[in-house]
This record gives sequence, structure tokens and C-alpha cells, in this order.
Amino acid sequence: MLTCHLDANSSIPLYEQIYLYIRQEIRSGALTREQKLPSTRLLANHLQISRNTVDLAYGQLLSEGYIESIPKRGYFVCKVNDLMELQGTKQRKKPLKVEEQKSYPYDFSPFAVDINQFPVATWRKLSRECMNYDNNDLFLLGERQGDSSFRQAIQQYLHDSRGVNCTKEQIIIGAGADYLLQLLAQLLPEKSKIAMENPTYRQAYLIFSGLGFPIDAISLTNTGMDLNLLEKSDCNICYVTPAHQYPVGIVMPYKQRIELLHWANQQENRYIIEDDHDSEFRYRGK
Repeated sequence: MLTCHLDANSSIPLYEQIYLYIRQEIRSGALTREQKLPSTRLLANHLQISRNTVDLAYGQLLSEGYIESIPKRGYFVCKVNDLMELQGTKQRKKPLKVEEQKSYPYDFSPFAVDINQFPVATWRKLSRECMNYDNNDLFLLGERQGDSSFRQAIQQYLHDSRGVNCTKEQIIIGAGADYLLQLLAQLLPEKSKIAMENPTYRQAYLIFSGLGFPIDAISLTNTGMDLNLLEKSDCNICYVTPAHQYPVGIVMPYKQRIELLHWANQQENRYIIEDDHDSEFRYRGK
């Protein structure tokens, strides 16, 4: 569908604005030879204007040879090589090379979902129930912190599964961890220095370093971040993935988590950022 931005306050008639837009699309090659155009009725509905306005624009294009009308088939773009205008002496950009997708027996990417293990039928059923005509609120901006009932459900889940006592007002829903880290960074004290596991989640490192925070890379032991090295650093922020260290997979034991909390409690403005990556993924146990 053609999306032509019309200006009702312009001195140029609407039909001429449509005509000029389509003509430019054809000349630039955006609309290619023999490409079918939308019918006058569909385009009028799409642009929310009179069908007669679209008829006038198409008529002008027909008379100038930019498009042709084929009975019972519709309107099609004509070959207009002789009408093409040279745009100065700009060189065409080379097309981007698309790398071939290699096939592997096993995919270890953390950014993919094994669709064979995903409950597609259940997901489709629940999506259909949510996207009903009585649930128009889904299309509105909604609450800034996220849907209230959703935050209430998360609050209850955190209490039942983790023993975390919080209110729904303390919960913020965001479009992924990367976006939330950028929001969180705005709350950190000035001149903060961040301790991060080495290795760590690369995107988190890029976000913090890109925002100007100095970073110390703290090596791992077989139980997670080396807290002795953390004590020797001058960092006041500690970014960790204790439940399922990314990307190594170490689970930080309870004793070390308590020691990390003691570290944060020793001085003012010390904070722990816990990225709960894959926290419920276990090969064994609950």
C-alpha cells in the first residue's frame, strides 16, 4: 500500500500531491516496471480521502505514460527508462552483502528459541484470548511502569517462589534487560564505578561503558565473582548474574551471596545489580 503524506493546507491539490508522489516513486525506481498499484478504492480508503481524488491522480499518470490500466486486472507501472532523471553525479551505493546462513547440527546461540520445544498451540490460544475485541486497552499506551495487574502477578510470584517481599509500585516492566539497564543507569550515583564479572554479558558492558561509567573486570572463581578482588577495587556498583552466571553458567552459593550483601552494606551508595539471567534453568533439582 502506498503511504503518501498529504497536506490538506497546501496550495497543491490533493490529487496532484498523490500524482507527484507516485511519479517520483516510479522515477526513483522504488516502484518497478509492471508492479501493480493499489486500486483507487483501496488507496482512497487507506489515505482516507475521496475516491474521485485518487481517480484524478491516476488519470494524470495514465495520460503521461507512467502507468497503464489493464482491464479486469488493475493499474501497473510502465517502463519509463526514457523519462528517468539523472540525480547529479552521485554514485550508487554498493548493495550490502548478505552472508549465507550456515547450518549446524546444534545451535548454542543464547538468542534463539527451539521452536520444536515451544508450546506454539498454547501460545496461539492465549494470544487469541488476549487480542479480543473487548480488550482494546492493549492498543493504548498504558501505565508507565507496566500494566498494574501484570505487576501484581509478578509481585505474587516473587513472594511465592523467592520469598521476596515487595509492592507492585516497586516493579517496572520494560522491553528487555538492555532497555531496563539504560533506565537503571540514570539512577546510579554520580562518579559510580561498576564491577562486572569477567567474562560477562557483553551488551551490559557496552551499555555501561557507552554511558561513561568506568568499569573493573573482576575474575571468576568456581563459585562466581571473586569477592576478594571486589573488596580491593574502588567500585561502588556490582553487576552480577548469580543465579546462572552469563555466559559460564556458575551458580553462586548462598554463603557467597550473603558475603556480597555484606560488601554492599559496608559503605553508603554501594549497590548490587542482579541480572537474574536464566535463574530458573537447572539440569537437576528444583
